[in-house]
Amino acid sequence: MTAQASRGPIIFGFWLLGYALGFIAFLVRVPFIIAIEDLFSSSEIVGAMVSGLAGSIVMLAALYVWSHSGSSTR
Repeated sequence: MTAQASRGPIIFGFWLLGYALGFIAFLVRVPFIIAIEDLFSSSEIVGAMVSGLAGSIVMLAALYVWSHSGSSTR
């Protein structure tokens, strides 16, 4: 399998992780919105911030694991 062909499943995996985390963050966002709603005027903005933060943390962790799990070319 070529390097180009093996990137497809990896990119799909990152997409799936980001989607799943965003979905879960949307479901559990209400307690977070209530806790920090006093700081911002719109609960929609707070929900978007929480979802974005959760997605970015998972993607960052996934990229870190992926970058350290590949074979060494040295």
